[in-house]
Amino acid sequence: MNNSPIHSLVAWIPVTSQLPDDDITVLISDVENDVTLGFMDGDSGWRYCSGERVGDPVTHWAHVPAAPSNAKSPSVDEKGK
Repeated sequence: MNNSPIHSLVAWIPVTSQLPDDDITVLISDVENDVTLGFMDGDSGWRYCSGERVGDPVTHWAHVPAAPSNAKSPSVDEKGK
């Protein structure tokens, strides 16, 4: 794994150790260390969220982190500032 911020913030699981449940969106990292969202499609293998098959072999996956609990949408007044 490389040292980019996303690689150091999540708990990566090697695909040789464990695979996620089918049809659950997860972060995936491939042999090029590219990170994107995807899912396991049963016996069909890895797919991007668009449904397109992942081209490069996936080496690791991770659960998608939860959204910030203190996230707040700006009010109408704040948007204009």
